[in-house]
Amino acid sequence: MDGPRDATGLALHFRGADEALLGLSTWQAVPLMTLLKIDVLGTAVAAAYLPRLQPLRVPITAAAIAMTFMPVLAALVAGVYQSSSLREAVVALSGSRSPWVDPGWGIVVLGVAALMLAGAAIRAARAEARPA
Repeated sequence: MDGPRDATGLALHFRGADEALLGLSTWQAVPLMTLLKIDVLGTAVAAAYLPRLQPLRVPITAAAIAMTFMPVLAALVAGVYQSSSLREAVVALSGSRSPWVDPGWGIVVLGVAALMLAGAAIRAARAEARPA
């Protein structure tokens, strides 16, 4: 972990012993989930332009939307789960034995992902309803 940073734009927020707002990005908290998210989003972009991936476009898009949720949720779960190494890091960084952990700006990511899911579902329904 790189240590606490300014809490603006971070996925996981917690308060330090001096009540300072600290945070960790998803990259700092759950790097493998974040890397997987980037890979799946790249695959979704490729599926939009490569004709041979067209039959898989809907499942790839659904996976990409789901992966938009996953790093933020994984960071939150790891931050509150007592036995996780991330929780130990949060306790060490905050200087408190029981810091309050919340999703911070990660909640915005969850909202955007939900809107993307709704938009993709509407777009898919319109594409299916259109005559060929």
